[in-house]
This record gives sequence, structure tokens and C-alpha cells, in this order.
Amino acid sequence: MLEDTPAIVVGALILNKKNEIFLAKFPKWRSAWAIPAGKVKYGETLIEALKREILEETGLHILDSDFLRIGESICDEGFLDGKRHMVFIDFVCTKYDGQVVLDDRELKDYKWINLESALNINLTPATKCSIEALLSYWGEINVIRRAYKSNSI
Repeated sequence: MLEDTPAIVVGALILNKKNEIFLAKFPKWRSAWAIPAGKVKYGETLIEALKREILEETGLHILDSDFLRIGESICDEGFLDGKRHMVFIDFVCTKYDGQVVLDDRELKDYKWINLESALNINLTPATKCSIEALLSYWGEINVIRRAYKSNSI
């Protein structure tokens, strides 16, 4: 069924202290690996929706989040019936509390994996773009830090 308005979906690139990313298999995406994500409900802020969705799907309490990127998926054949339009708003989360307990409805399996290695597994298109964006951003930050240090007195 083709919906007449896009769904707003918030996602979390959850990173542990080893800078490994949390990925899970999503049956809705033909069991591709993806970051946890879900729809924003009417009246919810993006951050409220992010915290609620991540808690519901993973059992983790998000304590911080930084905006990363906006992306979209329009009628991707890899998602359910291929007739959905979704706008993704992704955040990087490095502080969280709790233990992983999958809801077993939305997510079927999970792993923590190195960011570069994650690019070599079967990812959803949006997750791949988000990981690439994060790696690119980190690369730019490291260039700025090195330039600053080399020019420091």
C-alpha cells in the first residue's frame, strides 16, 4: 500500500567504548543488518522518539545523541512491499545504559562490529550511508586536530 506521506524515522548509530557499532538483523529489510530505528509518533520530539524506539527494540537507554545525517528511502524493493517512503534522521550515540535485550519482533539478531568491517556485510542502504558519513566526519575531525597540533606553539 502506497502511503501519501513519508514516514519520519529516527535511527541510532550506537557505539561502544571500542568504537564498534551495534547492528541488528531486520526482517522488514529481508534480514539485512541495520542500525536500530523507528517511526516518530505525532507529538514526539526526535530525541524522545529515538530514546523510546531504541529502548523498545534493544533494551538500551540512550543517554546522549549527536545529529549525524538525514537520508531517505523511496519505494526501496528491499523493504517490505517496496511501496514506502521514509525520511531517516540518524544520530550517533556513545553513552547508553543497560543490557541488550532484543524485542524479537523488529530485530532478530545483533552484533557489535568495527565500523570499517561493517561496510563489508549485508547492510541496508541507509545504514551503509550513515556509517560512511560517520567515518568521513571522523576523518575530517582528525585532519583538523592534526593541523591544529602541528600549528600549536
